[in-house]
Amino acid sequence: NDADAAQIHLLKLEHSRDIGSLSRIGTVSEYILTLKVAVEVQVHQEKVGDTIWVTLQRKQSYFDNELFGKQQEEQALWHDMYKDAAIQIVRRLPYIQNPQ
Repeated sequence: NDADAAQIHLLKLEHSRDIGSLSRIGTVSEYILTLKVAVEVQVHQEKVGDTIWVTLQRKQSYFDNELFGKQQEEQALWHDMYKDAAIQIVRRLPYIQNPQ
């Protein structure tokens, strides 16, 4: 029944790229990519269960001479992180308690 269907509402979506480490000469040698997602489940416009929070991090090595390849690698990492976050959210859905 569509009227009883649960809805997932995106509350927060943040992504950041921070310096993970520097080389001996002070240049960036690694970035840390972080994705934070918060969603809530609603049934009949009422929140059900607790907010689902997912935080993912990936490390990316970095060298100036491989800039183009690293941009493609970063895009692939972000895509993978979004996919992983969605999978984690879906896996948690059966554990949400629906008050009767």
